Amino acid sequence: MVFGKDELALAADGPGTALLAGLVALLLLLAAASLNVAGTARAAETVSGGSGYFPPGTDASRGASNIILVYTGYYASGAGNWDMITALPYVAYGKMTPREPGQLPKIEWVDWFFDTYLFLGLQAPSGRAFDSPARSAPARMEDWQWYIDHLFEEGAQLDAFEAAVAFAKERGLGPADYRGKVIIMIPNPITSQRDFGDVDGDGKSESFATIGQTSKQASEARIKAVRWYVNQVLERWKAKQYQNLELIGFYWVEEQVHTSALSETPTLRTVADDLHKLGYILFWIPWFNAPGARNWRSYGFDVVIHQPNYMFNTRIPRDRLKEAAETSRTYGMGVEIEADSSILSSEAGRERYLDYLRAGVEYGYMQGAIKAYYQDARALQEAFVSWNPEVHRMYDATYEFVKGKFSEGFSGGGE
Repeated sequence: MVFGKDELALAADGPGTALLAGLVALLLLLAAASLNVAGTARAAETVSGGSGYFPPGTDASRGASNIILVYTGYYASGAGNWDMITALPYVAYGKMTPREPGQLPKIEWVDWFFDTYLFLGLQAPSGRAFDSPARSAPARMEDWQWYIDHLFEEGAQLDAFEAAVAFAKERGLGPADYRGKVIIMIPNPITSQRDFGDVDGDGKSESFATIGQTSKQASEARIKAVRWYVNQVLERWKAKQYQNLELIGFYWVEEQVHTSALSETPTLRTVADDLHKLGYILFWIPWFNAPGARNWRSYGFDVVIHQPNYMFNTRIPRDRLKEAAETSRTYGMGVEIEADSSILSSEAGRERYLDYLRAGVEYGYMQGAIKAYYQDARALQEAFVSWNPEVHRMYDATYEFVKGKFSEGFSGGGE
């Protein structure tokens, strides 16, 4: 992406790791992957000094602490299609348990992993964009409808995570009333869209542009489209009657506030007000120092998590993580942890990812901040089934970090 990281999620549109083969190789090689869990006291001490991070696990975030981004848009490879097998390593932590000599170890699902699952998409099969005019032509009503249908597809996506939580409970995780938290994206009603579709049956296609109408009329059209979408999602959610998932809020998918668009502020504020009346909250994850990030409360957002954008450009020094942490702490935001496919293919990529975790120890956000986890389409699942124990370590290290037990800082405390 020009500024953020979501553009990079489309780069994951390639062949996935063969699950069975990866698991077999993992079972054979896992003995070489060790976990370092010392140093928890150091992390706790960092946090005890106090910070202005948006805190994890409070009523303000409806209990969300560690939020995994689940990309469920259109990918030609099918990377946006989820089943219970691909969902399970995010819902629960899979640990290998040795057996007798000559036997393969078995996977035991020993703990819950991410507590919250954020479902989002970037493009529809039409190629039109859900988030930003920088990506492609703006999505239309039929694209938004496609995403709703895809999200609630029988046995997939939301159903897959419902089944994964149920499976983990069957394997002994509890309590029995545990529910994974869910956040669902709201597509951006992009202001260049002049022919969205007729959402209210009045015979006129909605326009979000200010060409031929006032900014107030454009805002009203954008709000009308979002209300239609949210109502559709809530109707489908109610019909599913999930027993293992809890819907806590929605996510504004565009990663910046378009401050020059006169319809932007009233649209965002009204969307937030609508959600509050329905009992939900509004999440947002802006790119590094994006417009609107520092005064996010004025737009009605309830929870904001800031992107460091360190992972994606090797010219950016590690100081970026400190700067991003300081910005998050100053303005009351959480921190996004970012991975891409390079954690699967290069030591440099893995080290860059681990820098985020080390920075969490150094700057206190491992335990002191709400966090979201970007991972291309599903890099952590690929790491879980990897043949390479160093790649698999990315899965284990992330689990340690989520649980506040990751202990590596930067060598010598340097920047």
